[in-house]
Amino acid sequence: MVTHLSKIKSDHRPLSLFFNPKLKLPRGRPFRFLAGWVEHPDFEYFVSANWNFRGNMADALAEFTSYLKVWNKSVYGHIISRKKILISKLADIHWRMNFSGSNHLTQIKMEVRLELENVLHHEELLWKVKANVLFRNLYGEDPGPMGKLPASRCPRLDSVDKYWDTVGGAVYFWVKAVFNGRNITSDLNNTLVVLIPKVSNSFRSISLCFVLYKLIMKVIANRFKSVFLKITAHEQAGFIVGWNITDNIITAQ
Repeated sequence: MVTHLSKIKSDHRPLSLFFNPKLKLPRGRPFRFLAGWVEHPDFEYFVSANWNFRGNMADALAEFTSYLKVWNKSVYGHIISRKKILISKLADIHWRMNFSGSNHLTQIKMEVRLELENVLHHEELLWKVKANVLFRNLYGEDPGPMGKLPASRCPRLDSVDKYWDTVGGAVYFWVKAVFNGRNITSDLNNTLVVLIPKVSNSFRSISLCFVLYKLIMKVIANRFKSVFLKITAHEQAGFIVGWNITDNIITAQ
């Protein structure tokens, strides 16, 4: 590891080389909305009870995220740990049923099995979130397009589509404020760059941005569509809606 030391007498900064450095790498993972949360029966109530927008979108998201992290640990729980516990319980019940065929054990077995199936369902959703095959277009435009967004398409830094009735008013307010001159703060312009193996032996960088930021960009892009039709030539098919760049071959012929 190489570090620059402070200048003392010379106008050059000396270099310090560490051959066995103890690197302190940042721990933890960036917050991302999990598709499994929307399947939880209490999550809709949690959103309506804890979403509090007072004019500042960044503050509202930060406050809600802090509540959501606590809820994820205390209510939603760690899926893998819960699965192991339930499998162990089910195995213990099966062992007991070898010596006793009581209806009580049968009832407990059914309850544990149903809970395990629910946990396995959430685990499946979690792995779908992690699966690269689900990395597609997850953004839409203003309220109408937001209503068309797929609810559990892929991982994202935030999610506003599923509970539009609760957060829609805040999104309306924020979008109008941005187009009236308010700056998009850095908290809402964070980008998570990930490497996705789209083709064999080749990782492509994909940027995961906030849905809110992409919402603004989509509105601007849609407004430019009508302008592009007037300023682009037929040979520039890549800029014309409904055209493909390969259409230039037909035009040339």
